[in-house]
Amino acid sequence: MTLNQVKQYHLIINTMKNLYLTLLLALFLVGCATEPQNVPKKEISFHVAGMYCEGCVTAITDKMSKLDGAEDVVVTLEDSLVVVKFPENKIPTDETLSTLIEELGYQIVLEEETL
Repeated sequence: MTLNQVKQYHLIINTMKNLYLTLLLALFLVGCATEPQNVPKKEISFHVAGMYCEGCVTAITDKMSKLDGAEDVVVTLEDSLVVVKFPENKIPTDETLSTLIEELGYQIVLEEETL
């Protein structure tokens, strides 16, 4: 083996080591960035006045699903109930929910009110 061949061999080995280490570092960083956060979920529910058909249910479901963090949106026509799960750190304010529902032409019914 000539000196030139030895140098080329060492260059290839060093390049492969660097590539391997870079790949390991990238995988480590991606793994850290995508580690799931175990934020507790909270279910909120409220009644909505003015729902009369499945179109109303669909409109409210679509709108609620677009809220940041909203999961498992369930809207039932029979009891005019909206149930949504949110991570505890992303629960919208009552004002936000009220505004959202009013934009669709409905109203949130307070617990003391009757449907």
